[in-house]
Amino acid sequence: MKRWFNMLALDALMGGCFYLWRVTGLDGARNVLLLIGWPLAICFLLVGMLSDVKDTPRESALREVYGTLSNFVIVCAFAWFGDRWLAACWLIGFVLLRARLHAARMKEAA
Repeated sequence: MKRWFNMLALDALMGGCFYLWRVTGLDGARNVLLLIGWPLAICFLLVGMLSDVKDTPRESALREVYGTLSNFVIVCAFAWFGDRWLAACWLIGFVLLRARLHAARMKEAA
């Protein structure tokens, strides 16, 4: 349950910052987005490339679908609003992490 709250809180924060930046024109919200987005994208890349995902607990299907859709929306929003490098880093890191998790599950199932 705690993971759900963390995911929803991060999505609400990023959605609120996107709204404040694009709709109301508050440029400080873009700085908050970049301050949140770049460290998360770098963490995705590092975890996707270097982590050992064998002991990662399997998530429920609903949480996996929500996480995938949420990350897809975030990547699309960053790309749409001009931060293409951030969107690319976020997407590559997320895909690497998902691929490692999938490979670990397939190896475990075999």
